[in-house]
Amino acid sequence: MLLQRLFAFFALFMVIPIGQFEFGDFFKEKITFKPQPVSISPRDDAFHGPYHIPTTEWWYFDAVFENGYAIHTGISVHSVEDQGVMRYIVEIYKDGKLLERSSMVTIFLPSFVSKEYPCIRIGDEVVMYLDLGTFRENGKWKYKLYIRIGKTVVDLIYIGTTVGWKCYTKREGWVVPLPKALVYGRLTLGNENLEVYGTGYHDHNWNYSVLTGIDSKGWYWGRIGGKRLSLTWAEIRNRWENDTKIATLNLDSDGYIGIDQRNFSIFTLDFINVDGLEIPTKIIILVDDDKVHASITLVVTDYHPINLFILRYCRLFVKAYGYVSAGSIKEEFHGELQIAESMNFI
Repeated sequence: MLLQRLFAFFALFMVIPIGQFEFGDFFKEKITFKPQPVSISPRDDAFHGPYHIPTTEWWYFDAVFENGYAIHTGISVHSVEDQGVMRYIVEIYKDGKLLERSSMVTIFLPSFVSKEYPCIRIGDEVVMYLDLGTFRENGKWKYKLYIRIGKTVVDLIYIGTTVGWKCYTKREGWVVPLPKALVYGRLTLGNENLEVYGTGYHDHNWNYSVLTGIDSKGWYWGRIGGKRLSLTWAEIRNRWENDTKIATLNLDSDGYIGIDQRNFSIFTLDFINVDGLEIPTKIIILVDDDKVHASITLVVTDYHPINLFILRYCRLFVKAYGYVSAGSIKEEFHGELQIAESMNFI
């Protein structure tokens, strides 16, 4: 879910007088996500701005490929009103180790993003879009992702295998159009071209500002993709009230099941200090709900820390052990590679 992605709004915040912010009703609006997911349309994955204070909105894609490579690609808009910057980044991993990290920043123009459906342009190139023809024909969410930064190129197709959803507050929003997707295409690293095939994930967050950092200590997030299902989970660590837990199970070629946060637990254990951020090396997820049961242990095998201003972010590569079951479907995990993250506001 959540990129090193928030970096620029803090920079913007620092140059705007504090008196321009309206804090009057802020403490009435806590960052308590509605933990039950609701259905979505393409507009939910479009741009949600403009914003009246410096705010970050981002689109996140990841994938784990069969040849041992993995990727994260992020596109973020850091803006106030219709002014700001757009940043896009590519991070390519092999066996959990970072091989390549490339990023670019350009001036943000409202014409670069659609407010009707997911579509982002940078200059004359369309770098991300939902195939509306496919969506209208059969309801499938099919994305084209194309980003070129120097000699690094990402040219991928994402095809959703299940139904997307969203959770939100009156302020922030989190939509997951692709809880699980088939991903294929090509990666270029210098003079090397790689044909890749695997599974991936895509989400989109909007209206994250300095108010979010005031209200939240950070979060843990992850997605567990199996052969027939996927489990997306998060723990939002609130400053002013109880933490919020979110867990949604998706079944391939079917819908989603929102899990009551009273019926599951997330345990973060065996912390280590990585560049000033305390990260867990083991995460245990237990679910005992009417429709879903799970016992998953995630063991951290590699990590990629990124410190930006007052953010301490770390991408985690984890191996999953245990099981998830829903009705007649039960899937066991025996060390399959997954992606998670740990993020702290200082």
